[in-house]
Amino acid sequence: MTVKLTAKLALVLALALAAGVSSRTFAQDMPGAKTRAEVQAELLDAERTGNILAPGNSGKMLNELYPERYPAKPAMQGLTRAEVREQLLDAWRRGDSVLLENSGNDYPSHAMARPRPRME
Repeated sequence: MTVKLTAKLALVLALALAAGVSSRTFAQDMPGAKTRAEVQAELLDAERTGNILAPGNSGKMLNELYPERYPAKPAMQGLTRAEVREQLLDAWRRGDSVLLENSGNDYPSHAMARPRPRME
């Protein structure tokens, strides 16, 4: 009885040791794996900027719920009206965009609601 128990225990320990060694080497060999210091630096930056999911079920980041507590995000530089118009005209010239006729309806015909039959 003790021989079977000892053999089972030895097998379990050998498997656990093999799994521990292989997982460690696997984690070290992963491409793009981050060091502990890199992960800690990312966490500190996320805490500083509020880029952490807020507790609860809101699904929002802390900086979205409490913007006054965190530094402002840099504003995105947008296009001017003239630049957007020029891009649109270029797309029309190349045929990359659909030019809608002045039909008064911007929806395709298959997307329009059909009248329901009356139940009498």
